[in-house]
Amino acid sequence: MRLSLVLLFLSITAVLHAAEPAVVSPLRLWPGDAPGLIENPGPEVAEAAGRVSNVSVPMLDVYLPPRDKANGTAIIIVSGGGYSRLAAGPLGTGAAKLFGEQGYAVFSLKYRTRKPSTDILKDAVADGEQAMRIVRSHAKEWGIDPQRVGMVGFSAGANLILNLATTAPAETRPDFVGLAATWHYNQKSSAFKIDAKTPPAFFMHATDDETAKRAFTEDLVAAWKAAGVPVELLSREKGGHMAFNSFPKAEDAWPALFTAWLGKIGKVGAAK
Repeated sequence: MRLSLVLLFLSITAVLHAAEPAVVSPLRLWPGDAPGLIENPGPEVAEAAGRVSNVSVPMLDVYLPPRDKANGTAIIIVSGGGYSRLAAGPLGTGAAKLFGEQGYAVFSLKYRTRKPSTDILKDAVADGEQAMRIVRSHAKEWGIDPQRVGMVGFSAGANLILNLATTAPAETRPDFVGLAATWHYNQKSSAFKIDAKTPPAFFMHATDDETAKRAFTEDLVAAWKAAGVPVELLSREKGGHMAFNSFPKAEDAWPALFTAWLGKIGKVGAAK
């Protein structure tokens, strides 16, 4: 264990002096087996387009910007896939390329999937909480303000974040959230406790999304407004469920509007 910590520290030190965003070796979320792991879960399955399924060993990819460009803000990317599969790798590298160039520390969460998990919402949220603990515990050496650690999720990933942001203890809640094409996962919007302690939220939804209905997001936005918490809704008429599942650089694209919103709510500042 001590040797592993030393190697991790050396890797982190090297990355902090890199000339461009670089990845630290993926970190296991849990020191041993994940909580509640079933016996003989079987191997992880690689699928098309970089997706994976049958995830029983949750991981966190760490992409750190050059120290002289760091803005002190961290974004944890949480991919979707109906809790059955994940595109954590492709989305993580895409986010690191765009946000990392702007000085954000980027993390990509590979959480457990519905098979082999027998209680996926509990397990996935627990993995999200553990990711928050890891990032905040390394905030000083990673050049991050521990009060500027947020999450951006897509579809089921947005559902995971929604549950975490409204149910987890304060120490494991994100400081801001970006929720794209939020999937309800058989939950009603009224089931979520949204109050003054809920983190600010930037919602993204396409009108023609047939997989995750826009009405669910609209109800959540109304609840955020009623609680007096900063909230924004970026709407697109076309694009369906995948309307926000990439990282375009255009000024009117969602990443630029999202980072502008982060500046407006005070979640981006000077490098540490």
